[in-house]
Amino acid sequence: MINLFEGKTTYLFGCNDHSADLCKVIKADGIIDDFKAGSHFNGLPVLHGDEIAPESVVINCVLMAKGRLARKRIDSLACETTYDYSDLLEKFPEFIPVPQFMRDTLYDRKNKSDKWKYLEKVLSDEKSKKVLDDLVCFRTSANLSALNKYEFIPEQQYFDELVNLSHEEVFVDCGGFDGDTTEQFAKKNPVYQRVYLFEPSPLNLKKARARLSGLNNIEFIEKGVSDQSAVASFNAAGGSASAISEHGSEEEIFFPLKFK
Repeated sequence: MINLFEGKTTYLFGCNDHSADLCKVIKADGIIDDFKAGSHFNGLPVLHGDEIAPESVVINCVLMAKGRLARKRIDSLACETTYDYSDLLEKFPEFIPVPQFMRDTLYDRKNKSDKWKYLEKVLSDEKSKKVLDDLVCFRTSANLSALNKYEFIPEQQYFDELVNLSHEEVFVDCGGFDGDTTEQFAKKNPVYQRVYLFEPSPLNLKKARARLSGLNNIEFIEKGVSDQSAVASFNAAGGSASAISEHGSEEEIFFPLKFK
């Protein structure tokens, strides 16, 4: 295990797969997570951000949707030294673990370049092309600055003004979490035909049933969706970002979803 910051108390920000992987290779004194303070994660104490001394080193391990929100919270701590995960990837590529989403994207770009070229070709407006470029930049580098122009507004991510829905709609919610997306769908299109909500976590599915109890024609299915039948470790503690994970504490069933 490597001590990157000799003489400095070092904290990883966020209880997730990235911090779990990172604490295996570098010395860390704890995890900062305002929502899980007082617990332990991978053997390290979890603290509230307000408990951290200004001279501490903080590494942002929150990526994807809430990465920029995490960065804002870290900046509010007024610590002298902070890094994003991508900073460590750039400075110490020989031993910092590359996130799975980066490995997947880099592999896909290399081995399915024809499909990527087709996607870039069919985008007809400059805004869409810019969004794609920014997403690819982030997913191949983990650099949060590529997402500086975007906001985290989950209730708008699927149903913007360009989406036209009718009473014939059948909505399949793969990874339904606590029913938040299905709820937004029903608000936008209250005369839908049917909803199939897949969610492998029993706890999340219970929350979805409660949240959507006033709606009709919803089938709740306690399984994940994949390209093949399987039983996999699942991390249900990641909120809306819960996913298959080698650090997962639950074993869940996944099965292939096919459309005729």
